[in-house]
Amino acid sequence: MSLFQQYEELIRRHSQLADEDGPLDSDAPMTQLGIESAQIVLLILELEETFQIELPGSFLTPEVFATPRSLWSALSNLFDASDEAKSAPPS
Repeated sequence: MSLFQQYEELIRRHSQLADEDGPLDSDAPMTQLGIESAQIVLLILELEETFQIELPGSFLTPEVFATPRSLWSALSNLFDASDEAKSAPPS
């Protein structure tokens, strides 16, 4: 399962309104998907556990968590930065 598929599964699990079989509307506000503040906290914990990452404080903004697309974009940047750090020669 790809990182994105794992991510989408997490969003669906925390969404109370996303259609289980249909495509996820990546541009729908999280609140429109039924993901409110309590679910956001649980989602953060599950993202960290699933992807073995620690979300930096600068990541935890309303803009990042506005839509599934904005959150995925921020996560992708975090994954890319982590990959670059892993492949960088030791200093």
